[in-house]
Amino acid sequence: MTNIDKNISQELNVSTLPLSGVRLIEASAGTGKTYTITSLYVRLVLGHECTPLSPEEILVVTFTRAATEELRDRIRKRLRQALNALQCDGNAGDEGDPLITEIIREGFFTKNSDPQAHKKAAAQRLKDAMQLMDLAAIYTIHGFCQRLLKQHSVESGVSDEFELSLDEGTLIQQAVRDVWRSEVYPLQGEALDLLLHNWKTPEDLLKSIRSLLHKDVDFHIGAWQGDYTKSVQALSGINTLLSSVWHEQGADFIGSLAGHKDANKTFTNSLAKRQKTITACLSNFHGVKRIDAEVLNNFTIEGLKKSVKKSGTPIEHELSPLFEDWFNAYEVFAASRTYASHQLLIKFLTCIRQRLNIIKQKQQILAPDDLLVLLNQALDSENADILLQQVRRQYPVAMVDEFQDTDAKQYRIFEQLYDSPEIDKSLALFMIGDPKQAIYKFRGADIFAYISAKQKVLGIYNLKTNYRSTQNMVKGINSVFTHHDAPFIYDKDIPFIPVDANDNAAKLILNGKEEAPLSWHFKNASLLKTKPEVADIFAQGCAQQICELLNMAQEGKAILQKNEQSTAVRAKDIAVLVRSAHQAKVIKDHRHHQLPQNGSR
Repeated sequence: MTNIDKNISQELNVSTLPLSGVRLIEASAGTGKTYTITSLYVRLVLGHECTPLSPEEILVVTFTRAATEELRDRIRKRLRQALNALQCDGNAGDEGDPLITEIIREGFFTKNSDPQAHKKAAAQRLKDAMQLMDLAAIYTIHGFCQRLLKQHSVESGVSDEFELSLDEGTLIQQAVRDVWRSEVYPLQGEALDLLLHNWKTPEDLLKSIRSLLHKDVDFHIGAWQGDYTKSVQALSGINTLLSSVWHEQGADFIGSLAGHKDANKTFTNSLAKRQKTITACLSNFHGVKRIDAEVLNNFTIEGLKKSVKKSGTPIEHELSPLFEDWFNAYEVFAASRTYASHQLLIKFLTCIRQRLNIIKQKQQILAPDDLLVLLNQALDSENADILLQQVRRQYPVAMVDEFQDTDAKQYRIFEQLYDSPEIDKSLALFMIGDPKQAIYKFRGADIFAYISAKQKVLGIYNLKTNYRSTQNMVKGINSVFTHHDAPFIYDKDIPFIPVDANDNAAKLILNGKEEAPLSWHFKNASLLKTKPEVADIFAQGCAQQICELLNMAQEGKAILQKNEQSTAVRAKDIAVLVRSAHQAKVIKDHRHHQLPQNGSR
């Protein structure tokens, strides 16, 4: 066998992929990811180049309950298809199965001393697996963790009496209110001002910490920016002095600038507005924003150089050095306040986590993310070796679907179970997903967890053929992304690999001609003023295009053509991808007002 660099992605041959070790399968949309999972499942059940396994021993993890049921159904159907193909000796046709055909062709059954008995035993294993599919180990990541903690409560140290709560919102609110009472009520002076600068209510604090509450993150807040209390005192002193002089001489100072013979009109036209800003800033320096502080910086000795034309000489006034002292003190204050605010956030986050855990322990409640934390802790405990042995014996092979949606805590569980030098060679972990989707953090994806996993695997494989899109669409997408040397930034770890097309997808035909796979719509930016205006223009255009397609379909001018068959375009054939629910609603509203009289469904 040719030696291949494990860090180089190679095209996957699902019938020869080694069924041991940790392997990554990168599958772009439409390239047969589910077919690959079911093929590996069939091989594991048959014992093709491995020890035969039952569905209860093959762990399959995906990320939604709906996906687990769909995957269970797809695997059951694939087992039935494999059985029918095996009974027909792999012949093509409706009962054919390319994997079974390949297994028969390469002599899997004839290698045995009694091929017929071997084939009969394989068929029985497929039948048994079909009957056991309701018991198959197909779970969400949280369902898998819950099952392990309950089954191995002694080894994990977690009571099996806990109740799983899918919504811990009420408990989090209680924890935040409890911490607010204990930590905020005693505050006074600068400490209270700092707190109120960041959060006025417990609800404000909750908004800041909610996304961090269950994140396993290290905080890097930079170098210390000085003592916050001392910076407040320093700014307070110069603020008092500047306020006194400004109250007495401010109006004359502004008048002198406006009446200067060489005054720069660009500077002096905004003097009245700036005068109000200065007065407001000096009345409450704690609440000054950076943009307003910059106004005071315009009246320092350096700033006043812009108050006159190039040939002019700016006025000299005792306020100017005071403005400079004030702005310098403000910069120190702002930096120290930002640093102190970060420290305060970390403190509150720690306190709220601790309080939330106490509340949940008293009520014997666990949230989904707690399951991940507890299982990770169990895998690091003194009973870890016993727990690992039992789980590996229970699930010698695991497949993680949609692996790009895995975060660091989730990946660490599978790494502990299946990626260690001491692991038996009969164990295997297959991570299957689309690396390009690892950029979607809103879905929980962690691009760095993905990269870390990729760098440790025994082999990287890719699926080269798209079975869902037309040849022109695939070429168009390839063309867009190959125009950039690193379209996904981390090009070494997440490169764009062009795919081929099976070209069996329906083509969009408009007025007798195949429509271009990709088109771009542009508007003159100079004619648009606000983001809502831009969004509304494009939403209206999108809705109009949908209605035009449906109107054309009614006239027989917009059809989907596949092989020799044609069908009119229907509303359910059209998908619109947007960034937010609000954008989706805007498009729906526009389309509602533009619907054809006899809308197609």
